[in-house]
Amino acid sequence: MKVLVTGSAGFTARYLIEKLQSHEIFEIFMTDIADRPGTGYCRADITKYDVIRNVIDEIRPDQVYHL
Repeated sequence: MKVLVTGSAGFTARYLIEKLQSHEIFEIFMTDIADRPGTGYCRADITKYDVIRNVIDEIRPDQVYHL
């Protein structure tokens, strides 16, 4: 199951991502406005419709956690 977490650099997101990673069924993708290295991460300003639309179209997540 593909999961997209927006605001992945935030306080709450780190706990959610840790919990999701403990289950092997999730393929986790993360976005944030800051540039952060890592697998499954992409820099995206969610206030820009075209940017986030492209991210969603590319990933095609089953779930989105907007943090």
